[in-house]
Amino acid sequence: MQQQALSSQMESFQKQLADMLHTFTEQTGTNNNLDSEFQQFGTQLGTLVKIMEKGNDEICTQLSALSVHMAEEATETHKFLAMQVDEQRADILRTLSEQTDMSNNFRSELQQLGRQFDTITNIMQKGNGDICTQIAELMIHMTADARESHKLLAMLVNEQEV
Repeated sequence: MQQQALSSQMESFQKQLADMLHTFTEQTGTNNNLDSEFQQFGTQLGTLVKIMEKGNDEICTQLSALSVHMAEEATETHKFLAMQVDEQRADILRTLSEQTDMSNNFRSELQQLGRQFDTITNIMQKGNGDICTQIAELMIHMTADARESHKLLAMLVNEQEV
């Protein structure tokens, strides 16, 4: 009976051992497949890294060229802006000079006009005195003429009544 139990245990052990070997064999196949897939992934990843490095090199080259181009454009823009500022400054100076000349001319004309007004005022003041004198003399003459006319009318009226 012991032998039978031992034999039964041996068979069970051999069966377990066969199952384990079968499982190990399957695991080894799976591991080999996984290893193969990892190698393919590594190759693809390497290719991808090379493509990215190449792309990075191209991007760096393009960025470098773009930086040089932008620096050249910045220099040209600076020259252009400096030229425009100089032109505007010249225009402003020319305009200010013209306005100064016009202001000076205007001031001169105003001064001349002021002198003419002074002359006219003096003439008018002198003329006013002369006019007042002439008006006074005219009033005296008119009064005398009115009296004379009044006398003549009175005489005429008296002659007609008589």
